[in-house]
Amino acid sequence: MHIALPAATAKSTVADKKKAFYAVYPLPKRKNAAEKLAATLPREIAIHCNAYQVAEKRLQSITAWAALFALVRKNWGVTPTVSFEENGKPTVCVNGDAATKKDLFISLSHTEGAVAVCAAQTPCGIDIERALPRENAEKLLARFFAEELPSGGSPLSRFYFAFTAREAVGKLSGGGVLTKNVAKPALVYTQTVRLSGENYVLSFAGKEACSLKKVRLGLQSK
Repeated sequence: MHIALPAATAKSTVADKKKAFYAVYPLPKRKNAAEKLAATLPREIAIHCNAYQVAEKRLQSITAWAALFALVRKNWGVTPTVSFEENGKPTVCVNGDAATKKDLFISLSHTEGAVAVCAAQTPCGIDIERALPRENAEKLLARFFAEELPSGGSPLSRFYFAFTAREAVGKLSGGGVLTKNVAKPALVYTQTVRLSGENYVLSFAGKEACSLKKVRLGLQSK
């Protein structure tokens, strides 16, 4: 998925169009957090998020979209317009003026307790996973990730590094975590994240070389 950005309103210039920004945000725990954050989103996005029947998944989706809008506003100074195609794929643009658009690509991910979002002027993908114990981590590594087996660390940490990296690349290329032989991205960045006392692993993939910067967000609710 990507955002189309009009050149006239973009803060970025042609020279720095390969910049990429990402943010990690914990799920809010306050009462009625989902309803309050949903009230800040465009109607189409709120409807999309509220389609989740499970309250935790609904809060994850709402928080991820709120974080994405905050990230784009903070770094490009615009609020994107979102619509959904018949197959559910989101189409995101600003002003709808095809003659003056620049491409701004986005990706969202959410897991238990946290969300991660990115926006870049190159196709990108992001994934975040809570690093829960897995007794079969070593077997999973050997079965599904033998070709890109990370070195160093415990089997559990290596599994999540490999899994999130593959998922981020899959989002970038249109494949899934089990898809192999996809085009290699120019950048794959993976890190551990500590949020609310829990461990997470995050990966970002960029099709072209880009400068990646983490952004702090403060989500506002109505």
